[in-house]
Amino acid sequence: MAVLGASAGMFGAVWAQAELRKVAAALGARVIDREFPVASANDAFTADGELVDAALREELADLCAQLCGALSFA
Repeated sequence: MAVLGASAGMFGAVWAQAELRKVAAALGARVIDREFPVASANDAFTADGELVDAALREELADLCAQLCGALSFA
């Protein structure tokens, strides 16, 4: 599992992700040791829902690749 979040402020997504990671781990989820907070979400996305910042788009693509690589179908 990967933890992602967006918040209107600077830290809400970071705090929420930290708590979600704890709960998910307690429930037995395999959580990738990486988070993806998006601050100032009101300005971070286009009207179509795309991330405005190219570096964030690249980081999200890398996180998705890491998640897919961590999957095990055994």
